[in-house]
Amino acid sequence: MIAFSYTEAMVRRSALASLLVLFCACAPEGGGPAKLVVAAPMTGDMAGEGQGLERSVRMAVADEAEETGFPPVEIVVLDDRADPFEAVSVARRAVEDPSVFAVIGHMTSGCALEASRVYARAPLAMITFLACKRSTCW
Repeated sequence: MIAFSYTEAMVRRSALASLLVLFCACAPEGGGPAKLVVAAPMTGDMAGEGQGLERSVRMAVADEAEETGFPPVEIVVLDDRADPFEAVSVARRAVEDPSVFAVIGHMTSGCALEASRVYARAPLAMITFLACKRSTCW
């Protein structure tokens, strides 16, 4: 387990608690695994950041499952290549899968803004922590 500061631990717990609420509210009815999508650049210039996000999400979900009994979640990684057009395609793939209960990502404001329009129509929750364009945040 990785050591976190108090603030980091509280933010992490809050985010995972939010995911748990989403999971419980939106779990698939067919009995298959619920899916959490990580939408980030896995190739190209920002691949390192996207792969870091994937590792962080996997570790956080595994830690939470071990400590609190967080329900099993399948993590699905979709590569948006830090391209807003590809982000829309990724968002459509996430929305089309009824077992997806939330999306963590996108890492750039352009991708987050374009993908959020797709998620909003679904509706599907998107949690983004790096996008900072004013129109994305408020």
